[in-house]
Amino acid sequence: MKKLVLIAFAALATSAFAGDPVINIIGTSTQSTSMILGATLNTSSGIGARAVQNLASNSGTIEISGNSNQSVAGRGAIVANSASGAFARATQNLASNYGEVNIVGDSNQSVGLTLALVSNQAGAGTVAVQNVSSNNACVTCQ
Repeated sequence: MKKLVLIAFAALATSAFAGDPVINIIGTSTQSTSMILGATLNTSSGIGARAVQNLASNSGTIEISGNSNQSVAGRGAIVANSASGAFARATQNLASNYGEVNIVGDSNQSVGLTLALVSNQAGAGTVAVQNVSSNNACVTCQ
C-alpha cells in the first residue's frame, strides 16, 4: 500500500513540476492538512496558464533520509492560487519541499492559519511563486 501511495504521489508530482522529479523516502515522512470552516481554491485559465498548489506535500526531486514532518492547519482560512492570461503561471507551497531538496536530519515545517487569507496570483506574461514555511531549491522557478 505504501508503494502504491508513493507511486501515485510521484505521478502527481511529475505533472506538477517541470523536468524529471523523483521522490525518494528512506526515512519517515508525515504530511497532514486540516482545514476547518475554510477553503482551498486553485484556478487556471488562458492559453499558457498553469496553477499548481501544494499544501503539505513534496514536489520535485526530493530525498528524505531523516525525519520530515509537514503540516498545514487552517480554521476559517482561505488558501487561494490562480493563474490567468496568455503565459501566466502561479505556484504556491505551504509547508512543502519544492525543487531539489535533500533532508538528511530532522525537518519540521508547519503553517497555522486562523481567519487568514493566503493568496498567490499571476497575470498575463508573469510568474508568481510563493513558499510559506517551505524549502525551495528551484532557482529557475523564482
